[in-house]
Amino acid sequence: MSGAPLGTLRVPFEASAYRWRIEDGVRAHFEREYVGREERLREAARRSPLKDNLARAIFLVPGAGGERYLVKWFKPRGRRGALAAWLRGTPARREWANQRRLAAAGIPTADSVALAECAGTGGGGEAFLFVQALPRARNLRDALREEAAGLGWTARRSLAERLGRLVRAMHAAGFEHRDLHAGNVLVEGRLGAEPKLHLIDLHRGVWKPRVPTLARLRALSQFVDSLLPMFSRADGLRLLQAYFGEAEGGTDRGMLTPQERALGRRRLTRIVFRLAATFRARLHARRTLRCLRRSSVFGVKRGPGGALFYRRTLASRDVLELVLHQLGPHGDGAAAAEKTLPDRSLFRARLAGEGRVSEVAVKEFRPGGVWDWVKSALGHGPARRAWVAAHGLAVRGQPTARGLALFEEAGAESPGRSFLVSEWLGGALPADRYVERTLAGLEGRARWRARRALIAALAAAVRSLHRAGVHHHDLKANNLLLAAGRGDGGHRVWFLDLDRVSFGRRVTPRSKIKALAQLNASLPGALTRTDRLRFFRAYALGDRDVREARGWIREIQARTIARRHVWPCPGPPQPGGAGKQK
Repeated sequence: MSGAPLGTLRVPFEASAYRWRIEDGVRAHFEREYVGREERLREAARRSPLKDNLARAIFLVPGAGGERYLVKWFKPRGRRGALAAWLRGTPARREWANQRRLAAAGIPTADSVALAECAGTGGGGEAFLFVQALPRARNLRDALREEAAGLGWTARRSLAERLGRLVRAMHAAGFEHRDLHAGNVLVEGRLGAEPKLHLIDLHRGVWKPRVPTLARLRALSQFVDSLLPMFSRADGLRLLQAYFGEAEGGTDRGMLTPQERALGRRRLTRIVFRLAATFRARLHARRTLRCLRRSSVFGVKRGPGGALFYRRTLASRDVLELVLHQLGPHGDGAAAAEKTLPDRSLFRARLAGEGRVSEVAVKEFRPGGVWDWVKSALGHGPARRAWVAAHGLAVRGQPTARGLALFEEAGAESPGRSFLVSEWLGGALPADRYVERTLAGLEGRARWRARRALIAALAAAVRSLHRAGVHHHDLKANNLLLAAGRGDGGHRVWFLDLDRVSFGRRVTPRSKIKALAQLNASLPGALTRTDRLRFFRAYALGDRDVREARGWIREIQARTIARRHVWPCPGPPQPGGAGKQK
């Protein structure tokens, strides 16, 4: 339907404040069902959205012949949105125009069939864009997650080359997408059977006589980075080879400028991978701090009593009732503390949200001295640090209890207490207790196998944490929770006590040694010296920082002994209490 002439720009009904553009083939159906009934569209968006955030909502509506249309509702944004729509056009209009130009250039996209824009000055840029739905299509990210493990070498190579040629054709036509990632490519069909690829989400794109080199390299780096969790590095190299022309013998020199040819394709490829790493670090940093502002996932409420940060799937009223009435100064104190320290307490409570009532952990932080008050007033209190770190770990794919809400109490003269609400990990135990319970009663080869499985799970978790650029400054055994795996006999690991977690591009060797010594000193004596050496070998696998393993082991041993940790002695208790074990 992309080649059909544009509908006439007009107001079909005087009562409607919207200007419509409709394809000729579906005009009668739209004028009968949707023109002048914009409130009906808003109600459909609220009732069953496929995606909904502060900027737009996406939902489905029926068509005339049994087909369905995907509707993008770009929500009003006030005077600023109205000014942007007047200067640049609404995002819906830009996507409408970009789709048609790409289709004319032979680049497949999702066909748009109708456009409605608010004509009033108070509309704030509100618009509806109707797109022909592809019933069997999935985005590339979901398709790779489902099928990447089963793809053979030939299918992976073919898919990588087709993706490279798709991006190449887009840039050759002069279109800069500006948000090119695996979620914005639709796949129609199975990945191993030459699927049809469609570009979507075109409203940010711009047209240029020639896309600049830096813009092209950045687009490639973002695209390759979004594929790497499911693609191998070799697949990424094939994609770039197809983009730069090497997959077809390198005979097409029109795609590269003289400066790019001087750099060479290999150097350009290395630049793309370096930019991909930089892009990933910046993306992680932005998404980590998203929990402190209003977004499609998080809500923020501020008042004289304090500030509440919460997931939008939860009702803010329920969170406040849980914190202020059940655990706060006005409550009845019915919740018994699971753990109490001078500066913090841990409670176990129940919270209604996300369609069910679930058990949650509520951690209360109490400022002790003047320095604690100063840090809390500046936004660096332990509760906020733990709230940010929980989402930072989730963004980086590291296991932790999911953060649900943060409430910071505002005092009359100084900052008050803070409450962190997170999911309760039922059935999990701290690593030291879990190890002792798992090994209790086992003898011989069964005990040896259990120790090997525990060591493998712990080493994989800590190795993944450090490779993600996360440094846990208090990596003790009781800050790791373990639970039995699902059906495979393995073990699941979660990181806790996140108020002393920091993020960076990489964890330094000194920080790694400190963390390993902390963990080594706090693991129980049921793990032998051989187990600990096996843990280090599994942790150091592929780590470029570990160039001389014996030096690392000696340093870890020295730091472990310096901590003077006291382990319980095996066997019957002896006079004088527990003995030291180095």
